[in-house]
Amino acid sequence: MKKSYLLIAILVILLVGGLYGIKRGKLANNPSLPSSLPTPTKISCTALTLNSPTSNQKVTSPLSVTITVDNTNKNCRWTVFEAQAGTIEVIDENKTIIGQGVLTTEDDWMTDQPVTYKGSITFTKEPSGKVLHLQIREEDPSGKLDPQILTFPLTY
Repeated sequence: MKKSYLLIAILVILLVGGLYGIKRGKLANNPSLPSSLPTPTKISCTALTLNSPTSNQKVTSPLSVTITVDNTNKNCRWTVFEAQAGTIEVIDENKTIIGQGVLTTEDDWMTDQPVTYKGSITFTKEPSGKVLHLQIREEDPSGKLDPQILTFPLTY
């Protein structure tokens, strides 16, 4: 009888561990950059508005980014956590990340009203080509592993 319980416990552990490994492997094989960057990303949920820079704007380093998050629509939300609305990256034509930053606010972010977030990106590499993309990745404090990612075209 004890052997049966032990065998069942081992099988459950192997099953759970196997499922966790499959999920982790799926994530490990998922590149951080999409295979093709949309220009611009079509947004069905408009909880995030890019205020600056504007799409296709010519930019230089350091790049100031300003967004507004409006979570008043309960069916369309952008996750914020601890006054941070997400991470920002500038990606060049070769899909190389040439700079990164964080979108934060000093305003009351635990409100049902729109909140403005700002961030700055200093390019750590010279971009290859004139076409850049600003990628905004939603916060993921829950570990849901499926944050919204918006991409906007820029020029250099």
